[in-house]
Amino acid sequence: TCPNYNNIFGLVVPGRQVMLDFRMTAQQRFISTINSPSSISQISLFMHPSQCLPADQGVCVFWSYPPFNNWLAMGTLSNEKPSGTFSTGWPQLPELQSVSQVVLGLAVMPLDSVSSLAATLDVEAGGQLGFARLVAMNLFRYMESFAKQLPGGE
Repeated sequence: TCPNYNNIFGLVVPGRQVMLDFRMTAQQRFISTINSPSSISQISLFMHPSQCLPADQGVCVFWSYPPFNNWLAMGTLSNEKPSGTFSTGWPQLPELQSVSQVVLGLAVMPLDSVSSLAATLDVEAGGQLGFARLVAMNLFRYMESFAKQLPGGE
């Protein structure tokens, strides 16, 4: 039964109804519109349990905002990982505060490309986490510099 791309993907935005309305825009390319993105910090995507991708294919998840010139990578799905929850970062992006909608794009691609994108996103997330740890450690050392040893060892 693989591949039948009709109604294979679903989208969950917290507090909203499940969205199943992905439109095919080209062969193995799908989009869905998400309204009021500045209030959305996470989304979850899934592949319908009765559907699957060819074994050598996966899905790269992208998003874009008006004027829809650039597509930004968000994550990946595959038969081995048929669902995922993704941090959007949209509430923190000043350029999205006045935008009424974003477009989510799904591209069915060879598994090598999907794996490469997943590895790149993992490295970027690790880099952000590493930076946050450095900032936290710097703040800790700064605060520690105010500590005074009291007479009597207290």
